[in-house]
This record gives sequence, C-alpha cells and structure tokens, in this order.
Amino acid sequence: MTDVRKLVRDFIIQESYVEDLRDDALVLEDGTLDSMTLVRLVGVLIRELDIKIDAHEVTAANFGSVNAIVGFVRGRSP
Repeated sequence: MTDVRKLVRDFIIQESYVEDLRDDALVLEDGTLDSMTLVRLVGVLIRELDIKIDAHEVTAANFGSVNAIVGFVRGRSP
C-alpha cells in the first residue's frame, strides 16, 4: 500500500525545493505549490494511486496543505 503522506511530501519537497515542510503549511497560499506543480501533483496522485480526480475537486480546500491532500485522497480510496 502506498504511503500517501510520504508520496505527497516527497513530491512537494522535490518539486518546490523546500527543505522544511510542515503538514499543515498552506502550500497554495504561500506559493510552495504553483499551478503547474499542482497539475503535476494531481497527475502523480492519479497515476500512483489509481484514483480519479475531477477538475472541480482541485480546490484550496482539498489541496491547500499536505494534511488536506492526504484527507482528500483517503476519502476517495476504497
């Protein structure tokens, strides 16, 4: 089983060149995730976790922090 939190954290750290990432940091608001990086993250989640994510679901509520992303993904997992 894929560790969703590790997958999300590793992606954000690698793509955004941050050294210290808190799980509750507002990554959209603070610019850690820009729109293109967010699109790539959604692609990784779809591919690696075999889930469907519709465009209307890519919101700050669902993707605003590591905790929000993990909660969103876990809510979609069977």
